[in-house]
Amino acid sequence: MTRKQLTKIIAFVLTVTVITACLNKIFIAHGSDTNYQLMTGFYQEEEDSLDAVYIGGSNVYAFWLAPVAWEEYGIKVYPFACNMLPFEAVPFMIEEARKTQPDALYIISINGLWDEISAEQIHFATDYMKPSATKLKMLNTLVDYANDTRDEENKIGIGEFIFPFSVYHNRWSEFSFKDLFKSVNGLKGANTFDEYFTLQTDVSEYFADQNSVGSVNLSVGQYETVQRIIDYCTEENVNVLFIQSPQAIANEDTLRRFNTIAQLVQDAGFPFLNFTDYISEMGIDTTCDYYNVNHVNIHGALKLTRFFSEYLLENYNFGDPEPSQDWDQSYDSYIEIIRPYVSEDELEG
Repeated sequence: MTRKQLTKIIAFVLTVTVITACLNKIFIAHGSDTNYQLMTGFYQEEEDSLDAVYIGGSNVYAFWLAPVAWEEYGIKVYPFACNMLPFEAVPFMIEEARKTQPDALYIISINGLWDEISAEQIHFATDYMKPSATKLKMLNTLVDYANDTRDEENKIGIGEFIFPFSVYHNRWSEFSFKDLFKSVNGLKGANTFDEYFTLQTDVSEYFADQNSVGSVNLSVGQYETVQRIIDYCTEENVNVLFIQSPQAIANEDTLRRFNTIAQLVQDAGFPFLNFTDYISEMGIDTTCDYYNVNHVNIHGALKLTRFFSEYLLENYNFGDPEPSQDWDQSYDSYIEIIRPYVSEDELEG
């Protein structure tokens, strides 16, 4: 092969790579703006700048208001999360985040351990991740796990996740010029959708007494998933805190599973915090501080964010906060968004 031929091949590969990256950005932008803001926003944080990285699904970003925690408590805790994040993705999310935030505390929500996972969940978790060996390992693991419960005709391939525009290509009718210039809103993952601000749902009847239901044997796949996370955190000496979000769960089997996970991580020497035990202490009113059975609304999120911020400051030494115009702006912008929906007393804490 001549040098000229090699140059042409390299140029062709680079051209295809650039075109593929552009197509991915254009088409998957329609998939989930929330996931885009959370995942892409994380990559824009300065290296070694975060006190903690909060990993999980919607039970993370619905309950945690990073701009408020920064303004009122001086801590930078970024929700590196996405909708319906599978628990199987957690060790890879930690590995990815530690590339730029190696010394951060890693807060892991256990609420995302599913019996099975869908292709949609894999897209949510990986569409906005940067290409890397970590992403490829994560894809292999998630696809294998998803296919364990599928028959041969319905098995999914890894290709649609490496080239997601192949799945989203039928969205030409949704395409607009602004998709070429999609940008991060700077709100550090804080929720902005209407239901979060306007709905108040009584979920009190959906809470069960978790402390009385006991535990349950996990499936082989679930146990291996939990053990993989424990092993990774142990071997890599990750500073980690496992938590359970206070979702209104009436299904006692789910609560038993959570109890089992909590026991496993605590037996491995890791701390565990169950927010459900502190609903009264947080001041959360289950008749009006949720917008559905799984998620608090803005009123509940303000209460949990303040409670958790105080817990983190009491139990972890993050050091003195350094000034940050970027994080200051995130708070100023978010307060203007939520001001029409909350009282002045709520804003003042």
